[in-house]
Formats: sequence, C-alpha cells, structure tokens
Amino acid sequence: MFRGIKFKNSLPLCGGGLGWGGLVFIEETPPPRPSPLKGEGANKAFLNNGLVFLFAFFLSCIPKPQIMDGSQTPVVLDNLVIDRDTTWQGMIRIKGTVEVKKDAVLTLKPGTVVSFAWMDNDKDGIGDSELIVKGQLIAVGSPEQLVIFTSTTRAVANGWKEIRLEQAQGGEFKYCYFTFANWALHVHFTPVSVDYCRFEFNEGGMRFNSNLMYIRHNLIQNNRIGLRFLQCDPVIEGNTIKDNLTGIFIRLGVKKPIITQNNIYQNENYNLKIGEEQAADIACPNNYWGTTSQEIIEAKIYDKKDSGYLGRVKYQPFIGVPLGTAWSP
Repeated sequence: MFRGIKFKNSLPLCGGGLGWGGLVFIEETPPPRPSPLKGEGANKAFLNNGLVFLFAFFLSCIPKPQIMDGSQTPVVLDNLVIDRDTTWQGMIRIKGTVEVKKDAVLTLKPGTVVSFAWMDNDKDGIGDSELIVKGQLIAVGSPEQLVIFTSTTRAVANGWKEIRLEQAQGGEFKYCYFTFANWALHVHFTPVSVDYCRFEFNEGGMRFNSNLMYIRHNLIQNNRIGLRFLQCDPVIEGNTIKDNLTGIFIRLGVKKPIITQNNIYQNENYNLKIGEEQAADIACPNNYWGTTSQEIIEAKIYDKKDSGYLGRVKYQPFIGVPLGTAWSP
C-alpha cells in the first residue's frame, strides 16, 4: 500500500488519539532506476576493464630490449644471462660464460669486437670464457666492418673456449672473423648459416651435428682442423679450406652432404679425412684439390684405401684450377 512512500517524521499514522492527524507530510519517491552497470552491461564493462588491466600487466612483464654499447668504453660481461633482445656494438669483453636464453635474440652490429678473457679454472690449457646461445644469434658485419671474435690477451689457439649454439632458435654469421679459439663455432641441432667469414689460428674452425648447416664462401685456414662434423648432411660450398693440419674431418653417420665448388688444398696431413664408423661413401665432386694428379689428391684423402672398414671419398670429377668464390676482404 505504501510502496514508494517516504515519511518525513516518525509520528504514527494512527493511535494516541491522533488518527490521521499524526501524519505530518508524505511524498512519493520514484522507484530507483536500475544502474547501468548492473546486469549484462556491468559484466561486459567489468570484463573489458579486466582485459585491459591484464594486457597492460602482461606488457609490463615483457623484458624491454637493451643495447650494450662499447663504442666509447668497453662493456665487460662477467657470467651474464641475457633474457631479452639485446644489441651489442663497439667493444664487448666476456669473462666467464655469457648465455643467451631461449626467447632472446642477440644482434651484433657491424664493427663489433667481442673478446674473451683468459680463464682456465680447470687447468686444461683451454680458455674457459664462452658464449652459449639457446635463443638466436645474428652477427652480420660488412666487408669494411667485420664482426670479430677473439681473445682479450692470448694471441694463440685455445685462448677462449667457443661460441656454442645448443638446440637454439638459429644463428646467422656473415662477414665475421674468428680467431684464437678452441672451437670457434660449436653447433648442435640448430639451423645456422655461415657466409663470407674467416676462421684462423683456432684449434678448430667449426664442429657440428646439425642438418641445417650452410657454410658458404668462407676462408678457413691455419687451424688444426678446419671443419669437423657427424650425423648430419651440411652444405659446404664455395669455401677455401687450406693450410690446416686437416681440412675437413667427417666422423660418422654422414650420408649425403653437399661438398662442392670448394678449394680444399695444402692442408698438412689431410685435405679430407673420414674416420671412426663412417662406412658410407662421401661424394665430393667439383672441388679444387691443389693439383690435377689423382695420385697426389688421393694421398691427401683418408678413406677406405687407408682403412678397409671406412667408406670411400668420391672426389671425381674435380676442378684443375682454383675457384674464385671464397671470402675476399
């Protein structure tokens, strides 16, 4: 009956002899309007606001890219973990282990010099400082501004350990110079391209077991071993591999590599050696071996003729003059 009615005082409506006279004043109050934030509209607004908040929070949690600039003063990295996209330029000095995490991309600008400090905690005569990549590494220089990887103080092989790409997202190296390492590049199960680079005065240039290895137009010289690989079929094309103790060492499990249009010559022990359990033949056509004499070519190849359980290196047809496709700067 009195729905929507509000009383102005607390006097009773009846009783006490007052009858209706106890009613001083009444007014009609309109029913409350439903709030626009109630019901379905409220749910949508709440959901939208929540999504905006969550998106902003998510963005705040993403590590922001960083630049490490050693153009004026060298940047010293001591046992560092890189967990975000990072750019290096100028002088970068690594002491100990620097690791690039799975979701991070490390980019090196042309002219960057990465030097590895001498450390030998295990006393094995090999430097301990290293760069481990589980994300992605892009080191692209230019003919005028190489990206250099070298030792800080020791101008001999084994001055630093390696750059290791371990089941990483990928690696790209172009116009780089690698020197004084144990193994300059060490690759496991990672797609990597190496083009127009120079490997010199290392214990080894590259070792790998990754099918997606593209090694093209590089100069690989004055190392103990130029290339060593197993259980993969890389592309090795247009390189000059010379003046090493062993140019190419194929260990085992290799089936159909592409090894062609290279200059492979003047390596002290062997231009190409297969070993261990490499029973399959290896085709290496259209390479220059430093001579047109088949006798001399075969003397510098270690295969079935030297150990009967090994496969044979099929080097014919071969090219009788040096190829001009290798690294030129």
